[in-house]
This record gives sequence, structure tokens and C-alpha cells, in this order.
Amino acid sequence: MTYVLRSGVDHAGGYALPGRFTPIMPLAELPEGELYRTQWNDTPIVLVRRGEQVYALVATCAHLGGPLNEGVLEDDTIVCPWHGSRYRLRDGRVYGGPSVHRQPALEARVLEGQVEVRAMRMGNNHG
Repeated sequence: MTYVLRSGVDHAGGYALPGRFTPIMPLAELPEGELYRTQWNDTPIVLVRRGEQVYALVATCAHLGGPLNEGVLEDDTIVCPWHGSRYRLRDGRVYGGPSVHRQPALEARVLEGQVEVRAMRMGNNHG
């Protein structure tokens, strides 16, 4: 039943993520404090800029595939608009709602005015 209905299945875990830091967009084009959807290859990514700090998550909610870029920012979390799953920006940790899966997160950095992302490495999620 789980596989037929995809209930309890991670809907965001199948995306390919860059293994090395990859430029994704100019920092100057990323609005401050908003959910901004972009893409790397076929992977939808939601970015959040807070000053010079940028956070990046796969934009498809792990719970049932909702568009996180249409969600709401609450403190250091993003809330999915479909069912209210809440994920920590810095590492995708579940903070509430029905999701049982961590949201895939990417490390983000700014180098020479470009936002770069790569798959989060073990030990870099700080909790």
C-alpha cells in the first residue's frame, strides 16, 4: 500500500544534486527574505537570502510533493503550503507537520557575487 499510494514515501529524495559547488545565479538577483525558486538541471531548488547568507532546499516537499517556494517563511523554517510540513532552512530537518522525511538541503555559499550550491555533506548540517 505504501508504494501504490506513495504514503510515507520521500517525494523529494530522488533528485540529483551537484557534488561540487556549482554557480546557480548572481546574488544581486536573489531577493532578500523571500522564497525564490530556481533550478539546477532537472532539480527544483528554493533559495532564501538573509543578508550574505543563502539557504537552499529541494523545492519539492518530501511529504507529498508540494511546492515549497509557494510556502511561508517562519523564523528559520519553511512551511509547505499543502499540508504544513515545516523544515529548518539550514539542513532540512523536520520541525513539524506530517512529514517524516528530512527535506533535502544543499550547502550554499557566495563566491565572487555568485550563489553556488552543492549537495549537503555529512557533518555539515549542524544538528
